[in-house]
Amino acid sequence: MVEKKSLDNLIEKYTLKSLMTNINDENMYQIAEIGIGLNPNGSIRGVIIEDESTLGTVHIGLGNNILWGGEIEQNHILIWFLKRLKFISTVICL
Repeated sequence: MVEKKSLDNLIEKYTLKSLMTNINDENMYQIAEIGIGLNPNGSIRGVIIEDESTLGTVHIGLGNNILWGGEIEQNHILIWFLKRLKFISTVICL
């Protein structure tokens, strides 16, 4: 059985804040992409382009934005929400 202290340390190590702090790159706080999966025939199977387009998924990419015409070439973190969406009540404009 894993001790609570060990589990807490593991969770802290892999939090978004911890990952971004360890990368130590101010560009990591820039949103590079936001995507909403609309493909009803997609499935989560380890192929990123299909995984992130599967109906009901949402993802936010931080950092590197070269593929979208940006100027940040360094690190990229993809935050992925896999829970199927039932309703979106707020539109966020950046």
